[in-house]
Formats: sequence, structure tokens, C-alpha cells
Amino acid sequence: MTSRLELELNQFLDAMELDSLIGALPEHERPQASETVSTFMNEAIVGLRLMMNDLDKTSRILEVGAGLCFLSIFLKEKGYQVTALEPLDGGFGFFDSLKQRILDSYSHNGLVVVEKRAEQLTPHEDGEYDLIFSSNVIEHIAELDDAMLAMASVLLDTGKMIHGCPNHVVPYEPHVGLPIISWLPKLTELFWKTKLEENSEMWKSLNFVTYFKIRSIARRHGFAVKFKPRLTYDSFLRLSEDPEFRRRHESTLVGKCLRVLELSGTLKLTRYLPAWLNTPMIFTLTTKQPD
Repeated sequence: MTSRLELELNQFLDAMELDSLIGALPEHERPQASETVSTFMNEAIVGLRLMMNDLDKTSRILEVGAGLCFLSIFLKEKGYQVTALEPLDGGFGFFDSLKQRILDSYSHNGLVVVEKRAEQLTPHEDGEYDLIFSSNVIEHIAELDDAMLAMASVLLDTGKMIHGCPNHVVPYEPHVGLPIISWLPKLTELFWKTKLEENSEMWKSLNFVTYFKIRSIARRHGFAVKFKPRLTYDSFLRLSEDPEFRRRHESTLVGKCLRVLELSGTLKLTRYLPAWLNTPMIFTLTTKQPD
């Protein structure tokens, strides 16, 4: 069942006057800008689901990789103490100007946007937070070890981080919708040259994070980490029950796998996959080990 807060987020996104903001861009940038807006609207919903049960209006919250800041703006409108972290290098020529136009439209709510990379966070400059979260961001951070350590440095002893991202132990890359060999990306490029050239910026940004990489970082720095179970099953279930989500993915490898699982009657078996074989993965990290 969709939560009340998620319904309110959907209503908020539907009410945003984005057509006029996109229309102010040069004509050749508008199609890609429109697609980018749709992507980040979906990410806002995914991000809310990720940490909705941990929201508290007395907590300081940091969204890492806020993108166009839809979710942070919404949370600020609802009275949450949220800060958005988004470096000033959106990638597309229109990204930063579009983000600024959106922020200007909601300047009344006082959302603070910190324009730096996650690995540049320090408690002296940025303060400390009760909750730090990201959705589909971790896989794009080149210096992941440094970034996790920096995020931990601005996390209160009683706080937690929640991150959602692909698990590249599973040989599939959802951003490009292709099977991959994550430890041999050059070989993957030989198999899917044309497709990856079309998505070269996205492909080159990936660090191919895995369950084992996160466990290794946590162990090295003394963090406690916990992975959410059965996410592969939940993703397949959404594909089978959500017509719009299925339409977008039915031609991809995931859509084809779902059809095989449905026809063979083995879909429910994916509930029992071990954490290291689940993708996407959602993990909670704390700097204080449990007693």
C-alpha cells in the first residue's frame, strides 16, 4: 500500500511547473532535459521509500547526490531539517542551470544545497547529521572508500546512513540495461560497443560497487553494516504488478528474466537469494558497533 507521504510526494511532483522551466532551455536541450526530469522524479520516489521509516522532524538529514533536488525540496516543504548535497558538475550542459531554476522556484523554503562531493564532507564545515541517505548514487562515486569515510565523519554517533544502489556481483547493469562483466569492463565494451557508446558518460561514471566491496569498507573502518533482504524478489514483484514499470523494462534483460521466472513458476524462489546475490542492494551503516 502506498504511504500517505509518498502520495503527497507524487502530488507535489505533479504540481511542479516544470514545462515552463524546460521550455526556457535551448530547443536542442529540451528532449534530454525532459527525460532527465522524469528520471529524477522517479529517483525522488525511490529515495523516499528508502528511508521513509527513519524520517523524523527533529533529525538533521543529508541527501547525498540530490540531483535536481526534488526530494529535498519536498521534505523541506513538509518541515524536515534536510540539506541537499550535489556537486556543481551535473554532466549535461543544462543540468546545473535547470537545477538552479527549480531551486529558485522554491527559494522561500530555505533549502541549503551544499555543492561539493561526498568525499569532501567534514564535520567542521558541514556539521553532523542523524540520517544520511542516497539512492543510486554510490555506484557513481569514484573514490568510494574516501566518500564513505567522509560521510561517516559527519554522522552522529547515534545516526545512520542508508544507501541504495546496484550490486554488481550480479552481472547486470540497470542504468544501461545490459549484462556486464563488472571486473572486466573493457570486455563488456567489446560485446556492447554501440549501446555503451550511446551511454558513454553513464558507463564511465560507474565504479561497479558490490556487496563485498561495501562489507570490506565497513570492516576496514569499523562500521556496522546491514543489508536489506529479498530486494531482487521485490523488484521482480514490482515488474509483475506495476504496468508502467513493466512497460519501461519489459524489453530489457530483467523483463525477459521475469517472463522466464513467471512461466517456470520459480519467481518466489528469488525471495531466498542470499544478500550478496541481491540487486539492487540497500544497506544501513552505523559508525557504532552494536553491543
